[in-house]
Parts: sequence; structure tokens; C-alpha cells
Amino acid sequence: MHDVPEDVRAQAGAHAGIQAATPMTQPYPLRHWPEVPTRFVLARQDRFFPAEWQRQVVRSRLGIEPDEIDGGHCVALSRPTELVDLLETLRLRYART
Repeated sequence: MHDVPEDVRAQAGAHAGIQAATPMTQPYPLRHWPEVPTRFVLARQDRFFPAEWQRQVVRSRLGIEPDEIDGGHCVALSRPTELVDLLETLRLRYART
């Protein structure tokens, strides 16, 4: 949370809970990825999952290029407006007509 404002960090801590272990212990339950547009938002200054590693994983596992944004691991807390702008841009780009 190196780039999250101190006041936001304090509030976020009050809402933190134990993360589910299921994603790391059980395989994905579906046989195929759903037929929906798939995107990946990569935070360039993420110290937990380095950007270059994420790019490689996204390319090899999803076969796409990630959509990148400045920010760290908790980009939703550090840059909420920029994240919403990116997500809205993606929603409009991939909206079904």
C-alpha cells in the first residue's frame, strides 16, 4: 500500500478480512473460459506482482495484452478515479450492441 494515502489506508484496514484460500488450493471449476470479453488491468508499480511478470502471465494464459495503469498493488485505493476511467473506457469498447 505504498502509494495509498494514509487516511485511506487507515480506513481500509478497518474493513480487511481473511482472504479465501480457495483460489490457491482448488482448480478453476469451469472447463472453458466464459464467452465474454476478457481484459486484465495491470498496475505498473505493483510491488507484490511485478509488472513484467504479470505481462508474461497474461500473455501466456489469457493470450491478450494487459491494459495498464499507474499505481501499486491496491490501485483501487490509490487511484480510484483513474481506475474507474479505465474500466469505463473498456466497458464502452467491449459493450455488446
